[in-house]
Amino acid sequence: MPHFDLSDEEEAVLAVELVQLISRPKYPFSDRVRMLGAILNKLRPEPPREPPPPPKVYGRRGRDAGADEKPPRRSRARQTPG
Repeated sequence: MPHFDLSDEEEAVLAVELVQLISRPKYPFSDRVRMLGAILNKLRPEPPREPPPPPKVYGRRGRDAGADEKPPRRSRARQTPG
């Protein structure tokens, strides 16, 4: 397989052209577009992503939550005299 010795300027121009070719294709999942994307990733690999932050822990819910709080009021059914 031939290896191309490209200058930084040639590599930048090629990368721009590849981005333009794959940015608005008619068929974005075609083999051609995927191949062009793979070539672009070889020229300009994506930096590694940071891991997502840990999930936030919110207050507890249920019976044990807020033991110092007042219990909710229960509604009483109205009793009719008679």
